[in-house]
Amino acid sequence: MWTSSNSTQVISRAIKLIVMIILIMLGTAIITMGNDGSLQNIVSDHLENHVEWFGNQLKAIGLINNVTSFKKTIIKYITNVVSFLGFVMLIVGCCYIIISCLLQDNE
Repeated sequence: MWTSSNSTQVISRAIKLIVMIILIMLGTAIITMGNDGSLQNIVSDHLENHVEWFGNQLKAIGLINNVTSFKKTIIKYITNVVSFLGFVMLIVGCCYIIISCLLQDNE
């Protein structure tokens, strides 16, 4: 017999499953964009002016010599971090779904 607590649990699990599937899809998309180079173009387009301004400030106080090299390095690091976060999203989503399926079998 269905009770309100059973239906609440089913809805809660369904919402968690949908969120994890979206997390997996986003992680996969980020990883794919990182592999084909479009992620670096997106990061570069959005952050190039900010990183260049910051590089000019660091150059003015004498911490760096080459702003262009600094800009390329920072954009590369940011792209790598975003790709890593995509990988983490993928792994977390997959692990959650696998663990929830294993726990559901035990109930």
